[in-house]
Amino acid sequence: VLQRLLLAAAEPVLLGDLTLQVSASIGVTLYPQDPVDADQLIRHADQAMYVAKQGGKNRYHFFDVARDSAVRAHGETLDQITRALGRQEFELFYQPKVNMRSGTVFGAEALIRWRHPNHGLLAPGTFLPSVQNHPVSVLVGEWVIRSALMQLAEWARAGMTLHVSVNVEAYHLLHEAFVPTLRDLLAEFPDLDPGRLTLE
Repeated sequence: VLQRLLLAAAEPVLLGDLTLQVSASIGVTLYPQDPVDADQLIRHADQAMYVAKQGGKNRYHFFDVARDSAVRAHGETLDQITRALGRQEFELFYQPKVNMRSGTVFGAEALIRWRHPNHGLLAPGTFLPSVQNHPVSVLVGEWVIRSALMQLAEWARAGMTLHVSVNVEAYHLLHEAFVPTLRDLLAEFPDLDPGRLTLE
């Protein structure tokens, strides 16, 4: 049916000595596979039509319900992570680094955890992939660095000379503000040797 509609729209129209021809772009969504109200169905079909236009016109495109759900879920997760930063729901856990010959602990790796109010303690693999290549990763990364520096300063006051390594996401590392922000964060702890912080 859709192909016949496209062919019908593309039929030449004779107007005197002129031959006029147009093409159509069709956006489609199907209910109940797309389980939304009528207004949203029209918006989804409209979105699909723009995809058809971008694909070269004179074609049809079906709205991708699964992809739309995934995009919406991803957006909601990013919002939750941003709010969690404001609510101080993240924590750093420290995995010790041990000299295997002497048995001495010489440092630690900082590992983020999310103490989610509904789901309990979440490992980084459950939420960090959502912020990869996104500006939210910068906020998370800055929080991790500042928190690790605070812990280093606390250990130094207690007489412990440990090193801490933190993981930095590529998007954050390549961000134009990375170096100036790192400089500012280190300046907040003037008594701390910056060499005790390792970026991975």
